[in-house]
Amino acid sequence: MKMKYLGFIFLTVLVRCQEGQPEIKELKLEEPAQEYQYRYTFLVPNRGEACYFLENMKTEYVINLHYMVLSSKNGRQLDISMRIRDPSKRLITFQARKTEGHYTDYKVAYEGDYEICFNNKYSMYEEKKIMFEADVQGDENANINEIMKRIANRTLEVWDERTTAMHNVMNKVRTGVMRARHQQHWTKNKGKQDQDRMESLQSMIDRWSAGYSLLVFTVMVAQVMALRSFFKIKPTTSNLRMRT
Repeated sequence: MKMKYLGFIFLTVLVRCQEGQPEIKELKLEEPAQEYQYRYTFLVPNRGEACYFLENMKTEYVINLHYMVLSSKNGRQLDISMRIRDPSKRLITFQARKTEGHYTDYKVAYEGDYEICFNNKYSMYEEKKIMFEADVQGDENANINEIMKRIANRTLEVWDERTTAMHNVMNKVRTGVMRARHQQHWTKNKGKQDQDRMESLQSMIDRWSAGYSLLVFTVMVAQVMALRSFFKIKPTTSNLRMRT
């Protein structure tokens, strides 16, 4: 009796587009059931192509695929083209613009990596969501431990990516807090400096105002004294003779 398992899931994701290399926005992995089936949900951008690889396929393995295409906006069914190539890049099958497709009971003839591509280059504006399911049937002597080890490694890679992203966010927050604290400290010191300067200017203005007021009062007293001195001079008298 043969056991179902995944020869190993898609380690490499290639997305090619005429205008650049868009990234797949969503990739969901559901844990395998007893049959070791894997299901993926991902987005293929307009005028783009998403390619996956089934790695280390052995002869006598049997590949089964099923996919469905939906709109990423309203959920209605759309179409997409799918192709499979063997390790020597020879075309195994091509399904043109299908809303839902199957390719089952393909017996692996050559060992290596098999490429599965979903082509959306003919769509100018529509981004499409692909629900994709794959399983590989092998003999009963398949190395399940190696498969589980690779799955665990993939889980660790995802964990490392998320940890790195969280670490970067924490560093950004920490840097922002440090900058805010430095800005607050600088503002506080600047305010203290400006306050001391204002108090010094106020004291200087008070001193100069008092000095000028005293000077004005002194000049006023001097002017009054000088003016009074003019009225203390007695006029000279002369002898006048009266004529009769």
